[in-house]
Amino acid sequence: MPLNYLEVTDMIALESLRQLTNPLEILPFFNTEYNAEFETEVPIGDTLRIPFPKQFIAQQDNTLAYTPQPIQSRHASVTVDQISKVHFEWDSVELALRMPRGEERIKRDIIKPAITTIRNDMESRAAKYAYQNTTNVVGILGTQPTTFDAVFGAAGQRMAEIGAPPGDWGMFLTPGVTRTLRASVVSQFNPPDAISKMWKKGLIGEVNTFDTYQSNSLWQHTSGAWAGVVEIATAPVSAGLATPIPETSTLSLTQTNGDTYKAGDKINIANVFDVNPVTYRSTGVLKQFTITASVTTAGTAASIVVRPPVIGPGSPYQNVDALPVAGADLTLFPGTNTAGVAATAKTGFQSLALGRQAFALVNVKMANPPSGGGTLSSYARDPETGISVSVLRAFDPNLRKWINRIETLYGFGCLYNERDAVVVAGA
Repeated sequence: MPLNYLEVTDMIALESLRQLTNPLEILPFFNTEYNAEFETEVPIGDTLRIPFPKQFIAQQDNTLAYTPQPIQSRHASVTVDQISKVHFEWDSVELALRMPRGEERIKRDIIKPAITTIRNDMESRAAKYAYQNTTNVVGILGTQPTTFDAVFGAAGQRMAEIGAPPGDWGMFLTPGVTRTLRASVVSQFNPPDAISKMWKKGLIGEVNTFDTYQSNSLWQHTSGAWAGVVEIATAPVSAGLATPIPETSTLSLTQTNGDTYKAGDKINIANVFDVNPVTYRSTGVLKQFTITASVTTAGTAASIVVRPPVIGPGSPYQNVDALPVAGADLTLFPGTNTAGVAATAKTGFQSLALGRQAFALVNVKMANPPSGGGTLSSYARDPETGISVSVLRAFDPNLRKWINRIETLYGFGCLYNERDAVVVAGA
C-alpha cells in the first residue's frame, strides 16, 4: 500500500471525535452521566432504567402516631436504539491514482465531511426528541415571536413556574427568531467569552440566565386538527397508584370523527393544574402534557398517550392538583388555540429552552475487533460530553476494496423533562 495510507486509525478516531464534539450545541445539554452503566461486566441489554430519588409526603396530623408510607418507585428509561454512521470504500486503483495523501488532507477531504454528516444527524435527532418530549410550551404556533418578552420572558416564567433548577439553561433559536431578536434587543445579550466564540459558532451570548444559540437543527411541527371540542371520556386513574409508576398515561377521549393528534402536540386539561413538586400546592397554571404518538381517529372515541403520567393527590410524585374528570375539555397547543380547538393544522418551528436535567443521552462503546490481519480499529470517547466514536477499516481481498466505517451508538431518555424544558413555538 503506498505511503502507508490511513494506517494510524487512532488519529482517525481522535480527529473524528474532535470534529464531532466541538460544534455540538443541543446534545451537550443532555445528561450523559449514565454512560458507565453500559460498560459493566454483566450486560444490561438495550434499555437502562434510571431510578428517580425516592419521595415521601410530610405527615401533618401533629401527633406522634406511627403512620408508615409505602415506598414507591419511579424510573426513567433510556433505550439505546440510535446509530449515526458514515460508510465509504475505495479500491486498489483509486488508492493508487486518485486518493489524497497526508494527515491534513485526510482530515480535510475525508474525516471532516463524514463527521459533519454524523454531527448534523445526531443534533437533528436530539432536537426532535427534545421537542416531541418537552411537555411545556409558550408562544403561538405558526406566528413568529418578535419581542424579547415573547421568547426569554415567557420561557423564563414558565421555567420558574415548573420548578426548573435555576441557572445553566440553554436557549436554541431558529435563524429567523435570532435575526428578529438581534435587531430589537441586541443590547440584552452578554457577549460569550473568547473560548466559547472559538468553539461554539452558534453561541450568541447569555441573556436572562439563558446561554443562547442559533441552531439549524430545530424541527418544524405540524399540529393535529380538531373539528370540535375534545373531552375526557373516562376519568383516568392516578398513575401514582402503580408500582413502578409508568412513564406515560393513556387518556380516553370523546371527539369528532377524523380528528388527528400528532406526536409532539402540547395539550392541557380544564381544571387540572400543575403543583409545586415539594409542597404539592397548585401553581395556578394548567398542567401541560405532550402527546407521544400520532393518532388519526375514526368515530367519536379516541385514546392518546401523554407524557408525563398523570399523578394525582396521595402520591409522593404528585404532579397535578386533581385528576381530570369526565367531560373536562382539552386545549390543543395552549396559547395558540384560545378556543381549545383548531379545525385546521398549524405549522411552525419549535425553539427550545433546556436545562441540563431534562433529557438523558447514553453513548455506548461499540465492540470492535482487534487490529491486525488487514483490520484496523479504534475508539475514542470525549470525557466532557460522553460522546464516543468507533472507526473500523478492513480490506476485502475478493473485491480489492478497503471498507471504512465511522459510527456512534446512542440513545435518549426523559429525566426531568416536565420540570426542566420548554418549547417556544413560532412560525
